[in-house]
Amino acid sequence: MEEARWTTHIGSSTCPQCGEVAVSATHPGTWRRLWRRFAFAEGVGTTLTCGNGHTWGAGSSRGYHERRLRRGRRAFKAVRIFGMVRRSRAMTPFPLTYLMAMVLGVGIGVVVDVLGPVPWWLVTVLVVAAVWLFFMSTAFWGPYRLRRADWLQLTDPPRARTEAYAAIARAVGDGELKPYALVGWSGTASLGGWGRGHGGWHTISLRFRDAGDDRRWVEVETTVGSHPEPSELRKRGLAENLVAQIPDIPSFGSSQEAQAWHARRRRDYEHRLATLKWQLRQIVVNGAVVGAEVASVDDGVAVSAEHDGVVIQILARNVAVGEIKLAPVRDLAPYLENIDS
Repeated sequence: MEEARWTTHIGSSTCPQCGEVAVSATHPGTWRRLWRRFAFAEGVGTTLTCGNGHTWGAGSSRGYHERRLRRGRRAFKAVRIFGMVRRSRAMTPFPLTYLMAMVLGVGIGVVVDVLGPVPWWLVTVLVVAAVWLFFMSTAFWGPYRLRRADWLQLTDPPRARTEAYAAIARAVGDGELKPYALVGWSGTASLGGWGRGHGGWHTISLRFRDAGDDRRWVEVETTVGSHPEPSELRKRGLAENLVAQIPDIPSFGSSQEAQAWHARRRRDYEHRLATLKWQLRQIVVNGAVVGAEVASVDDGVAVSAEHDGVVIQILARNVAVGEIKLAPVRDLAPYLENIDS
């Protein structure tokens, strides 16, 4: 089974054994992927290799095969739409499901073939196709059914973006989302990210940047409803984001320098994450003093707090905890103006 290969430096992927940068990637061939999917109902990921010959998995190879389809835009869009529908199914069949449908189809087909003019193999094909269509149809009526925004994201991204911003602004105005802004911030402020599940909106973040110093910024994320993760898991994610911040990536004169830097960076990341300590501090939220857990690394700080049923998570750089004063946002329009700046 043929495998596709390409060789390049992948700076963000380092070997878990020796810390060297990945220099090549092997993507599974089409027949191997199909066999694994049919026999085991699982995909085959990309394999990365470092300069010392160590190999490790790197997840799905779908991106590589999609890049091969980009030569034909219409075909690529059709494949993406099919993939979107497939991933939105409420029920996913196993290969054994189709095997059982085939056996059932053969049984029905033999009876129909004896009693009528329809050949048995055509009945078998129709039964398998009906089973396949049933599972695919759950993308339109199941709990994970596709929404209009999902279709627009593929067919008309600018319009999808405009409608998404309008829907988020409505959610903020209705109180479904509860963003908080920094009081007295003199720099730019914009909408950051947002999260929406099948139960509705649950997360929104606002970004604040200093126009005169791009190394000074704050991101305030708020989560409402039943979506928030347990406190320890939430702090773990915050800590990983804090430690992963790279102040400045140097320029490298050779691949050996890049490998050495990434190896040091990986070891430093693991050490800081293991030794990071959280302390109890206080921040001001809507005029009230609220207890918060704070962790800091170099010039970065992470804050985790709760107020009035809202989970607040803050990442900041070159901003002291005492400077953080938050107030609720009722109108999102000013934060949409600078979203692309």
